[in-house]
Amino acid sequence: MDDLRLVNFGSEWAVCRIKVVEEERGEYVLPDDPIETYEAWVFGKDNKVLCRVGQEEKTYPLPSWEPTNFFRDRFPFAIDTRSDSTDYVEKVGGCTNAVAAIAAFDVYLHSEGPRTIVRLRHGARIIREERAKGDFHEWFANRKR
Repeated sequence: MDDLRLVNFGSEWAVCRIKVVEEERGEYVLPDDPIETYEAWVFGKDNKVLCRVGQEEKTYPLPSWEPTNFFRDRFPFAIDTRSDSTDYVEKVGGCTNAVAAIAAFDVYLHSEGPRTIVRLRHGARIIREERAKGDFHEWFANRKR
């Protein structure tokens, strides 16, 4: 897939890609070069030209497609929960940053009831697994800042 960008030209926004466009010149052109070639931002299935490259006012890169891992998510760190009475595991969150994942795990650990087991994993490897405490208000008031 091409490098897609959100492009603003005038008052129009479009998801575009760059394409080399060939266009016939006007009637007052020397016969040896009747076709003009330039790069343009194009959009849609029929490659409509939004503007020439360099004439746009703003461009923002769009996120690229990323393959999913074995658990069908894009996060290396995930927080899962399961009940005492079942083996059914439910994913409740994910993160790409280890520090943020640990902080989210701590908050979730104290906010769930004591019959829930909370698990932090990195891919398939379980980093932490603890029984939830259910004491969020006390924990939040006494946490280190």
